[in-house]
This record gives sequence, C-alpha cells and structure tokens, in this order.
Amino acid sequence: MAHTISDLQTSERQQELLALINMMGYAVGIAETLGVTTAATHLNTARQTLVSELQGDLTNTLSMDGIKRLASARAGNC
Repeated sequence: MAHTISDLQTSERQQELLALINMMGYAVGIAETLGVTTAATHLNTARQTLVSELQGDLTNTLSMDGIKRLASARAGNC
C-alpha cells in the first residue's frame, strides 16, 4: 500500500508527540527526584496535554489502553 505525503506527515507528527511525551515523563521523574514538586506538577500537566493530542491522532489505529501504555512509559535518558 502506498503512503501519501499526508500519511507520512501524520506518522512523523505522532512520532514527535510520543518523543515529547517520553521526554516530559523523564523530566517529571527528575523533578520529583529533586523534590521540585511544583515543576513536576506543571511538567506532568503539559505531558497530559500532549497525551490528549496523541490520543486524538491515534484513536483510529490503537486502543485507548495501547495509547496509555505508550504515553506512560518513562524510557530513555536525555
């Protein structure tokens, strides 16, 4: 099946959102470790906004549980 430019742009957008979500999760963890709870709260709020945006993009291709699993993974090192 051929992919259109729109499909590729959507896929790239989803990958970028997921990367941001993962980075924000990592940042939340660091802020919590450092005891900066206000920053952790703000970062987590921003992260949830990104999760909502990704959910809007992926609702046709992934289940809600699948999206939550992807978005809640704290993986990687910045």
